[in-house]
Amino acid sequence: MYAKCGSIDDAWRVFNRMPTQDVVSWSVMILGHVKVWASTKGIGTILRNAAALEEGRKALKQIIQNGYGSDVFVGNRLVDMYTECGSIEDAWKVFNSMSSHNMVAWDTMILAHVKCG
Repeated sequence: MYAKCGSIDDAWRVFNRMPTQDVVSWSVMILGHVKVWASTKGIGTILRNAAALEEGRKALKQIIQNGYGSDVFVGNRLVDMYTECGSIEDAWKVFNSMSSHNMVAWDTMILAHVKCG
């Protein structure tokens, strides 16, 4: 709920207190970061883009430390997040680290190229 409302700090507080974090909880956190970034428009977009990209990299580090780095569902969300940040290179790194590539993964990567030009 906090992530959906754009209150990332509150979402992280709840997330960090959970007894276990699973694929769903990680996906929600990633999508929350994307939502917050996407809602910020106007002057300073480039700075916010760089900040969102850095936040994404921090989230990826935690995801890998918790053993979800190769999960296809988490990977799809990360590819989408990096795409929204304009980093096709990071999107490819995540895609290549995924344990498998289903139709959604390929569609996400194709859309990443479309969005990034």
